[in-house]
Amino acid sequence: MTKPKYTEAQREANERWRKKHRERTQYLNKRSITKHFIADLATDDDLREVQKWVLDRLNKKNKKSIQ
Repeated sequence: MTKPKYTEAQREANERWRKKHRERTQYLNKRSITKHFIADLATDDDLREVQKWVLDRLNKKNKKSIQ
């Protein structure tokens, strides 16, 4: 039998943190999924589309900061 990665107390502490910081946990999960998609799964067409979204988002942010 293999040794558990974390003690029971550490596992409970991690769960309490995740419940307390639900938005941060969701943000980190979504960022990780996005990175995996871009690095390992995306086709060239996907990458071009994602690049367009990023550029659109950056342009939108820049316009807001100028006003």
